[in-house]
Amino acid sequence: MLVVTMGPMFSGKTSQLIAFTELLTRLGRTWVAFKYDKDRRYQDGAMSEIVSHDGKRINAVPIGNWSQIEDYVCYLEHKWGKRPGYILIDEAQFIFGARSACMKTQHFTRHNHYYYVYGLDQWADGMPCERMSVLASFANDVRKNKTVCKICHSKEATMTYKHSGSGKREEIGGEELYWPVCPVCWYNLMGEKQ
Repeated sequence: MLVVTMGPMFSGKTSQLIAFTELLTRLGRTWVAFKYDKDRRYQDGAMSEIVSHDGKRINAVPIGNWSQIEDYVCYLEHKWGKRPGYILIDEAQFIFGARSACMKTQHFTRHNHYYYVYGLDQWADGMPCERMSVLASFANDVRKNKTVCKICHSKEATMTYKHSGSGKREEIGGEELYWPVCPVCWYNLMGEKQ
């Protein structure tokens, strides 16, 4: 089973992932979490943690490609004598190989794993995150997170606006670079940039 949770920055995706691992642990379920290997936000030197914007953290395996997930799960199967039941992936919009992983649908169903994938659905320029779109097209369940617009404070933020930083599309950061905004404020802010 594949569950995809998408939404703008600061909509609680990583916090949901961490809360879900806490629940799985209390229920005695086995799980492993993966994170994008270049995401070093909020790190105190530990590259092997997923950290939410509010400072909650869990251990995670840094990866850059979907093929590394299967490799690590096989390693855990050898170490534990069984495969983890739940596989959680944070910032999946950055991880390469989603298309080929999805083309092999058995990757998600072969071992009765539950895959929970979290990431942005759109880049700050308003274009869809292709890797997340591919994952959503194969998902059993797609969830869309929202938050409150940072600008007007009266509408649901469904988009991310990049207010500083480089012109690169894929730039990892927090509030120093990005704000969650409603579509009206996003269009207004983008118009001001031009």
